[in-house]
Amino acid sequence: MIRVGVQAAKAAKMKVVAVPSLQSNTHSYCDADSVLNSLLEFQPEEWGLKPFDDWVNNALPVDPIYFKGLYSDGFLLDSVDDGSNDLPNQVSGIYFGWTKADGGGIFKVVTAIGLGCYSSATRKKIQLCIIDGDTDQFRDQHMQLVLVGYIRGLSTKGNASGDIEILEQDKYIAVASLDMPAFGQHTSMASF
Repeated sequence: MIRVGVQAAKAAKMKVVAVPSLQSNTHSYCDADSVLNSLLEFQPEEWGLKPFDDWVNNALPVDPIYFKGLYSDGFLLDSVDDGSNDLPNQVSGIYFGWTKADGGGIFKVVTAIGLGCYSSATRKKIQLCIIDGDTDQFRDQHMQLVLVGYIRGLSTKGNASGDIEILEQDKYIAVASLDMPAFGQHTSMASF
């Protein structure tokens, strides 16, 4: 079923960029010229508009996103004690920030956040890459995260399996950015 806004814009011969409120409903927007997981993915220059000027060295500062979960085998299980999801539905893509594990210490982190299917339910799939620590030391620990920057959307081209992937370039951008004042103000214990 085509959503009313997409249908109206197409009838008016307009270009349409859709951002579904529920990521599991993207198939309903197939008539749009582009379907994004988040407005952060919007690149105005692709539509003949002036590019955004708030990016800092290939990274976009974002309002802090706080969440927690259990780290296991490179992924963070994102539900809290009551079974609810404390990560907003629109958060999708490659982000970076800081993490604090049960064992203490604050570490730089890059996350790839997308959708995954788990026992017939669609939930966030969160790959975690701890940049300045040995990931084995964090196995099966509860972690708190604060994400402060956005790098890019998830690439689906040539990726039929829907796997999410953190690239070496993403790690480089995160390391360089987290040392900058625009991204570094959330490193204190008070942020957690």
